[in-house]
Amino acid sequence: MSISLEPNRYVGREEDLIALAQCYERLDRLVTIVGPPGTGKSRLARHYAHIRAKRTDAQTYFFDLTDAASADDVSNVVARVLGLSAHGATTDLNVGQLGHALDARGPALFVFDNFEHVVSSAAVILVRWLETAAQGHFLVTSRELLRVSGETAYELLPLRDDHAIDLFLDRVRTVRSDYVPTDEEQPDLLAIVRALDCIPLALELAATRMSILSPAQLRSRLHERFKVLSKGPRNAGKR
Repeated sequence: MSISLEPNRYVGREEDLIALAQCYERLDRLVTIVGPPGTGKSRLARHYAHIRAKRTDAQTYFFDLTDAASADDVSNVVARVLGLSAHGATTDLNVGQLGHALDARGPALFVFDNFEHVVSSAAVILVRWLETAAQGHFLVTSRELLRVSGETAYELLPLRDDHAIDLFLDRVRTVRSDYVPTDEEQPDLLAIVRALDCIPLALELAATRMSILSPAQLRSRLHERFKVLSKGPRNAGKR
């Protein structure tokens, strides 16, 4: 199953992609990418899954739990992605059947995105599926750890300064295609990404304001950052 990617270019995170691969190479089977909102957990998971799918014959399945609020919802999402009929209730029988369905996919990668909504209700179910699908690898994104046995935590940190600037400039060029920063603007760019804590989502939102602002003007307005970052692309997701 192919993983859909974001329409714009993926910038940075090479070290994180390598580190995730190393987790599975040392036989970790459940890896949770954990971090605060906006750090790019979902995007890293998608990109890693895409790269892995191109390099191996193993299938990849992506379960988007953005709208999930219960263990029942998680089971329904899994059933839908696998092309199965959901029973509408997270009974032991249903959980077991889904576990065997996951196991039937062989050495696949199962990505559970935005798991923080259902940690308290569905973490135990995920462990059962991990045990049943013995050849499968599980990748979870969450704002908090599952805190279950067998889990490997991967903390996603903000971008390095240089990667943050690269990302910011890449997104600026979606609104100003001919933009090339001058030497005089470099200190402003560094100040901007640091003021935004090198958080990818904040950088992408701020970049859209460069359609009408210079780096110096944007830098001067970041003291009211919530107003500056309040508008993003119309086709962006709810978050």
